Amino acid sequence: MTIVEKGVIVVILLIIASVVIPLTGLGIGILPNYSNGSRIGIVTKISEKGVFFKSWEGEMLMALPIAVAGTTTPEVFYFNTSKNCVEKVREAQLSGNRVELVYRQWLFKPLNIENRTVVIDVKEVK
Repeated sequence: MTIVEKGVIVVILLIIASVVIPLTGLGIGILPNYSNGSRIGIVTKISEKGVFFKSWEGEMLMALPIAVAGTTTPEVFYFNTSKNCVEKVREAQLSGNRVELVYRQWLFKPLNIENRTVVIDVKEVK
């Protein structure tokens, strides 16, 4: 094998690696525990979306004190939910009560979800 042939093989391998590695990383998500946290509010929406990859997406209204926000318009928190937490989120929506959504945030989200934030638990606020 000549030096030119070896060079062509190396270039081809580099091109393949530059395409495959990022796609693999985006497909499975990178660093799912980039951030962990919770938010308190009222769940207003939960729906299943997607053509090929189904995911559960939701919205929660978080009312901030007027002194902090400067307005009475609530902030909307957009999230995805893990499949084992969908029923809890639905119950929270139907109750209309304030709840705490515990979530994890991806550094780079997988392709099968809309938001980087994924709810993993729902807690009652007393």
